[in-house]
Parts: sequence; C-alpha cells; structure tokens
Amino acid sequence: MVDYIFAILTANDCGACNRFKETSLKKILELSSKIRNITVHNINLKNRGDTFGDRYHPQFRKPIGGRWYPSFYLFTEHDFYSFNKPLSGWTLGGVFENGSMKQDPSMKYSHDAIFIFNWIMENIETGDSSNQLTIPDVDTKYVHDLEQFNVF
Repeated sequence: MVDYIFAILTANDCGACNRFKETSLKKILELSSKIRNITVHNINLKNRGDTFGDRYHPQFRKPIGGRWYPSFYLFTEHDFYSFNKPLSGWTLGGVFENGSMKQDPSMKYSHDAIFIFNWIMENIETGDSSNQLTIPDVDTKYVHDLEQFNVF
C-alpha cells in the first residue's frame, strides 16, 4: 500500500484561509485522520510570503509558478521526501508536476471539507480494492454528509 502526504497550506493574512479555518478545517482534519495510509501536514503561515522550513521538499516550499491560498496537496510519501528528484503530485484545482503548480480551470474547486475529502479519496489508493472508506466513529452529521456524497 502506498503512503501519502496530504498538506493543507493556509496563512493568517488570507481572508479565504481564515474562512476555511473557521468553517472546514476541523472537519477535514477529522475526516482525513481516518485514512490509514495518509499523513496530514497542516501548515499555517503568519503571512503568505513566509517560508516554512527545510523539512519539506524544496519544490514544495517554493514551487515554480507560485501558489494560491488556501492550498491542498497530495503527494506520495516517497516523492515528498525524495529531495533530489522533481516533485509531482496533486493539488486541488490543478496539477503539481516537476515542481510546478498549475491551475486547471476545468477542475472543480471548493474549500468544503466533504469536497476535499472526496478529492483525496479519488486520488489515493487505500489498500481496499473498492477504494471506499468506512468511518464508523464520525458523528451523525458527517456520516449523513458522506452518504450524501457517496463516499461509503
């Protein structure tokens, strides 16, 4: 089974980020924590121009073409920690290829936790041949939302 990194990037000086943190962050952190082969990195910067350390792949820290906020990324753990190779993965609303982040206008984009969760599930291998996730200990509202979006 492949292990993944799900990175959430927000900044305090970003209005959209602050709305996301108020409305969806807690929910997406709870939902994504239920996926056994994913590690979540919730990176919140004071300002959008700040750097966030050398623990991350150099091309993630400073992608070609810049970044937008808030941002949501998926990488295989192997690629994310292979600092000597170009970084490729997924970004919500676009692609991340060879260290370059590019928006794709044909892709849907939302800051909604259920939308983000479904995007994660569409792009990873869970080790379950049906690629479905069962979340038995999420509260009733979340279960209802998940059923509504056909996650189970």
